[in-house]
Amino acid sequence: MDKLIRGIRAVVAERLDPRHTAFAVADLLRADMPGPDLLTPEERRGRPDATSPPCVTRRRTSRS
Repeated sequence: MDKLIRGIRAVVAERLDPRHTAFAVADLLRADMPGPDLLTPEERRGRPDATSPPCVTRRRTSRS
């Protein structure tokens, strides 16, 4: 975590425009991103029922 904080501080100290600062910080994060082996095989497969967004039902009210 200290390495990441030092890296972000160094990027901010460069006083880049916001867009370039964001890309530079993203590069820092990407460089130390853990691989898929962080998750178990079961976690990598996911839940079959979680592939679609939750369904929202609405009760119709009658207008008289």
